[in-house]
Amino acid sequence: MESDEHELEHQAVERMFPGGGQMGARMRATDWASTPLGPVLAWPRELRACVGMVLANHFPMNLLWGPELVQLYNDAYLPLMGDKHPAYLGRPCREAWPEVWPQLEPRLRQVLDSGVSTTRAKLLLFLHRHGFTEECYFTDSYAPVWGQGEQVAGVLVTVVEDTQMLLAERRLLALRDLATETTGVGTSREACERIADVLRFHSADVPFALLYLCEGHERRARLALAVGLEAGGAASPKEIILDASVPSPWPLAAARSEALLRVDLRARAERLPGGPWPESPREALVLSLGMGESSSPFGFLVLGTSPRARLDGPYQDFLRMLAGQVSVLLSSVRARERAEKEQREAHQRIADILETMGDVFLAVDKDWRLTRVNSMLERMAGKPRGELVGHVLWELWPNLRLPTRDYWAEYHRCMHERVPVRFLDHQENLDVWLEARAHPTPDGGMAVFLRDVGDQKRTEVELDRIFTLSRELLCVSGLDGYLKRVNPAWERTLGWSEAELLSTPLERLVHPEDLAAHAANVERLRQGEEVTQSDLRMRHRDGTWRWLSWSITPESRLGLLFSVARDVTEAKRLAADEKGRADFEQQLIGIVSHDLRNPLSAIALGAQALLRRETLDAHATRTAVRILSAAERGTRMVRDLLDFTQARLGGGLPIRPEPMDLHLLTRQVLDEMQMSFPERDFQLLQQGDARGEWDGDRMVQLLTNLLTNAAKYSPAGTPILVSMRGEPLGVELEVHNGGDPIAPEVLNRLFQPMQRGGDSGATVSRSVGLGLYIVKHIVDVHGGHIDVSSTEADGTAFHVRLPRRPPSFSERG
Repeated sequence: MESDEHELEHQAVERMFPGGGQMGARMRATDWASTPLGPVLAWPRELRACVGMVLANHFPMNLLWGPELVQLYNDAYLPLMGDKHPAYLGRPCREAWPEVWPQLEPRLRQVLDSGVSTTRAKLLLFLHRHGFTEECYFTDSYAPVWGQGEQVAGVLVTVVEDTQMLLAERRLLALRDLATETTGVGTSREACERIADVLRFHSADVPFALLYLCEGHERRARLALAVGLEAGGAASPKEIILDASVPSPWPLAAARSEALLRVDLRARAERLPGGPWPESPREALVLSLGMGESSSPFGFLVLGTSPRARLDGPYQDFLRMLAGQVSVLLSSVRARERAEKEQREAHQRIADILETMGDVFLAVDKDWRLTRVNSMLERMAGKPRGELVGHVLWELWPNLRLPTRDYWAEYHRCMHERVPVRFLDHQENLDVWLEARAHPTPDGGMAVFLRDVGDQKRTEVELDRIFTLSRELLCVSGLDGYLKRVNPAWERTLGWSEAELLSTPLERLVHPEDLAAHAANVERLRQGEEVTQSDLRMRHRDGTWRWLSWSITPESRLGLLFSVARDVTEAKRLAADEKGRADFEQQLIGIVSHDLRNPLSAIALGAQALLRRETLDAHATRTAVRILSAAERGTRMVRDLLDFTQARLGGGLPIRPEPMDLHLLTRQVLDEMQMSFPERDFQLLQQGDARGEWDGDRMVQLLTNLLTNAAKYSPAGTPILVSMRGEPLGVELEVHNGGDPIAPEVLNRLFQPMQRGGDSGATVSRSVGLGLYIVKHIVDVHGGHIDVSSTEADGTAFHVRLPRRPPSFSERG
């Protein structure tokens, strides 16, 4: 009897699983009686039919049957199973996929309970099918399979794995970002910074990165970039010796002859960063840079790999391309830096020559015969070079040998003693100052440079006059802290005589509380840095203190400091008074607005409670509506005051961006405005896509303020036009109304606090003049721009442009 049942079961299995490829053979060999489904002979007709369909299908399918959702899948589904096959064939789905069961179960239960299919695209699941937690993406469809009695007996899962496609797109974006962000970089340092920024953003595929660069034939590589790791750590030393016998965390020495090396990290004791993933990477790649350009690479890129991805061929290709882009970029930048350095040196040589040739130049031999001249001497002599070279000096200029020429002895000293000389010749009758420099030359002669310094000498005289007459405190001092020279303004300002000032260390005049700032200034000056607008208190001879604002320039070659100080005592006093007044005003506004909020809320709640009563007559209802409207208007004023105070004291308005459709929000606000101003005609035009991320409450506030402003400052009976248009980079809003134009002097300060657009009657007195100021701050904090135009012919229009996503706090600065 048992043999008959066995034969029947065998025949049923053969009929149930004909063909079917690998999974058909696997199912024929499975002891189904030991599974939750039981022997094949007992399977319901619907299950048999569905299994045959699944096996014959070339699309990845997994049939989940019965209350336990037992798995039956086809050949195309095998890659999705990974190492879970064949152990989980014929086993409940929850046993096969415990790591994602919390995500799968609700969807499966929904299909079982409702009999309605469900579909998800690009669903992220973290599977454990290759020995590690893997980042996977799928597009799937869960369809009900009906059994007997019109009950859902199972779920047919049809799925396509999108992992490789989405990872490829993400990695392609990383390569594109690297190319975009590094366009136009000028230096290696800037290139490394840009590379680091891109890699930090794409840490899902590159959890950490190290860039080591070598110079020439050096046998050491220095760390130029560290992303995800702190420079100088155990895994990121600042220098690696390129010698395989020297212990190193990364095999850079071996990588000099290999374009790519895989490094197994699983045995390492230290934990390496996994980017956004909590696990430590299992592997890293060491890629050499510049292998094709020379016999040895100029650097190495160490790239950590994602702990939630397999280091397969496409992943390795991506990292190779990434390293290739870095190599090309750095090669180009380094070559450009070398070329620019050589160009700078060449320009400097040319500049030196041009500067030298700016002087009159002549060279003579030991017999005082001209051997070389420049064009400056030609112009001075009024003769061409051919009529100068070869002639003795006094043949050309006989007066040179007159004994009255004091400088003649200096030329003789240079010629005969073979020493350079430098002197100044003042020809008073011609008001000419010449600076002469003579140098002995190897041929026994000398080279002479003559420079007209008359302008310089006259400037020095003028500077001395300015120094004496200046109302600013001018001085020359040394790094020893003593003044070397002061102008009369010192005595006028501080009361000390010049002799007293020159004999007193400057720090003795500095207020004790400012000595630390003075010492910091001195240290900066010793380092060759300039000091600007450094305010210090200095002691007057009568014992009082004066505020001086210092600007100091060091002259390291001379060891001197050149300083200008301005008396800002009165300005300090006025600024302190103004700050105290402004602080008091802003704090008062904040306190008053807070204290007004509670009674206004109570009034509004009372009015709302009255309006909910059904026994109110028409007169009482109108009165309650007016009370509620006044309370809401007062609440808006308080909110504006609070926003104003926060903008002035707190550094800006806070926002909480969230996805929204501004078209929908604008229609809602316009409906509310129509109820508040039933007599006005609000017209709306909307175009394009207006979806993005903004603070919804702030957008309502912006629209309400602009529309209220338009309603109050335009004639009754004229339409108010609202236009919202989606653009590729953002959205544009325009609110337009007719009426008298805004005066130009008002237009210039329209977005300042306590300003109004003009006089339109009693309604103006109900506003504190903060609406447009708040609007401007809302636009600014969202990274947008607002402007206004107002003419007699076209009316008044406010134009607002907003990006689809506001900048982050760090981007706003």
